Amino acid sequence: MKTRLITSITVLCFVLAFNQSCLSQKQASFSGKVDEYISPYVNTNNFSGAVLVAQKGEILYNKGFGMADEDFDIPNKPDTKYHIASLSKSFTAAAILLLQERGLLHTSDTISKFIPGFPNGSKITIHHLLTHTSGIPNINSMPEYNKIAPFPQTPASLMAIFINKPLEFEPGTKYAYSNSNYNLLAYIIEKVSGKSYGDFTAENIFTPLHMTSTSHHGKANWNIKHMAIGYQSDNNFGIEKANYLDWTTKTGNGSLYSTTEDLYKWDRALYTEKTLSRESLEKMFTVYIAQTGYGWFMDNHLSRKRIYFNGRSPGFSSYIGRYPAEDVCIIVLSNNYIPLATQIGSDIAAMLFGEKYESPKINTGKTDPQISREIIGQYQFDEKFYQPNMLMTIREKDGRLFTDWGELIPGDPLQYIDRVYWFDIQFEKDSSGKITTLKYDTFKGIKKK
Repeated sequence: MKTRLITSITVLCFVLAFNQSCLSQKQASFSGKVDEYISPYVNTNNFSGAVLVAQKGEILYNKGFGMADEDFDIPNKPDTKYHIASLSKSFTAAAILLLQERGLLHTSDTISKFIPGFPNGSKITIHHLLTHTSGIPNINSMPEYNKIAPFPQTPASLMAIFINKPLEFEPGTKYAYSNSNYNLLAYIIEKVSGKSYGDFTAENIFTPLHMTSTSHHGKANWNIKHMAIGYQSDNNFGIEKANYLDWTTKTGNGSLYSTTEDLYKWDRALYTEKTLSRESLEKMFTVYIAQTGYGWFMDNHLSRKRIYFNGRSPGFSSYIGRYPAEDVCIIVLSNNYIPLATQIGSDIAAMLFGEKYESPKINTGKTDPQISREIIGQYQFDEKFYQPNMLMTIREKDGRLFTDWGELIPGDPLQYIDRVYWFDIQFEKDSSGKITTLKYDTFKGIKKK
């Protein structure tokens, strides 16, 4: 009997060791593919940051790329902190739902209940703010915002910038992404809880989940250990430090910093009731309009349900993608303003699931002079563009092409990438062979003047 037991234990140990060996080989193979995929972005100054990939509670990949601080040669690591931009919104939404669980507010409440005298406040509900259906214009698009961005702000001072602006549409009738909504949610959190936005999220979310590297950036003079410096394109295929920003100007919509490892703790918590009740989680992950829930987007990616969000603030870009049926989480945080985090995260998901993806091919060469002469000039966008009726000038310098705001990376003939926004550009010729229009991102028929 004793011999049989010893034999069974020996066989079990062998099976476990074999399975672990197979898993390690699979993980090593996957890690090699991710490294190979990301390297072209890193080597051309288009990505620096950290990437975490996990499946079924196991971290498969967790690595930093490039420099957290170029001046002092400090590399990015898994414990490097990054501003997570609009990924902050999921925590703001969670804070609202926590207050609802405690009976202190309800998402159907109008904001006039908390902000008496707010124009149209009796029409706008907390639900409208959470889902970007309030009609309140985006503070980031207002000229006043650029003037106050370098200086400390409060939710009240931010609200003062847009409180008297006319609504863009009747509340609840349309969707329009607006950071103002989440500034107002931060204001309501503070008023209802009696605590600052930073203190409430820390005490009720970050500390209970042991997210020790996550916080609201409440003071510019804080000395934050392991914090990455934010960089942006230098308009010459390199990078430079991003423009200064006081992060309190993004309170509620993009003021948090975190690490990949802390955000993975957030992912794990969302499968449980550690922070939110099951009812609140269902409300958070319900699609209300335009793939939008409370602080999250939902879509079908690679024939799988994806819960995700992305963000971009001066010097930083971010992405978290969750595939609940497969229990997969992919987090990409970057201290480079070039918005590649979502692209990288989406391609890594395809890699993990055995789906098709394209490896980056970034041409650092120059454009043929003849093609440059045909392309340079002005291009007129229409009223449907992000900036209606914008006039874009393309010029040439030292064999390279530039828009008003940054570099164009050449691809196939007449195909380029706008490096600053990472949008595809396709120049189009008419029947006579002359370039007359271009396609920019999803916008077609942009005319050359």
